[in-house]
Amino acid sequence: MATSKQAHELLSEHGTCRPQPISDWNGDIELPESVRLFYDEVGPSNIEIMGPRNPVFLPPLERLWDYQAGYRWNGVTNERVDDWPDEWLVVADIGADPFIFDSQTNRVLFAEHGQGKWDARELFVDLNEMGVCLGTLGNVNRDIGEFEDEDGLLNETGRKFAMSALAAFVDVRKADDLLFAFGWGFSAASDVFKKSDSPGKNYAEIRRQFELKEACTKAKVEFQNKKYAAVVKLLGPFESDLDKLLSRKLEYSRKNTGG
Repeated sequence: MATSKQAHELLSEHGTCRPQPISDWNGDIELPESVRLFYDEVGPSNIEIMGPRNPVFLPPLERLWDYQAGYRWNGVTNERVDDWPDEWLVVADIGADPFIFDSQTNRVLFAEHGQGKWDARELFVDLNEMGVCLGTLGNVNRDIGEFEDEDGLLNETGRKFAMSALAAFVDVRKADDLLFAFGWGFSAASDVFKKSDSPGKNYAEIRRQFELKEACTKAKVEFQNKKYAAVVKLLGPFESDLDKLLSRKLEYSRKNTGG
């Protein structure tokens, strides 16, 4: 399960995160305890996470109630919207599509606007999971570089990288859903990655691990073609990583063979 510390670290790469007291809340309803803790421990304050199509925005606590305009009430007439449940609170959006905190379940939902009615589905188990996943997707978008296709979106390698980064926090099905919500469509790589068995890894470690796997895959082909210089070029940047991996394998072998 994602922690508030992880969410704080990842979201801080995209803007200011600071503790915000409950006195900043100016809503007409009681602030849910989970939301209070999120702003106290994670503290997003005008966070803008750039995506391939639209940015994700997380408002500060002092603006959170005003942020409900257009959802909880009509932004022009100020009339209450009948089909908006009392327990829903918008905590972020991407292109006006809201991420909704449900105070009855403490889950975060996602809905698309302009559909005639709000058909929200669960996307995150809690606010911390929302924070780490949105921060991670923002990092992938920032580092997209060689992962772009001709349209400036993720190519196949990029989709695999995004899935690998998200796998530290969520399963494959949810990662697919997140890529779709973020504007990258469904991933063709969902059958490649399973949920990570090392959830403590940070984004830089996950990226390094992914790049090593990709380099090893390419190096195997070059070795089979007897292009040894190409193998050295591919694996050279990962010499220390390979040394550590070899040491762990040798230690495992000694323990299991009595050698």
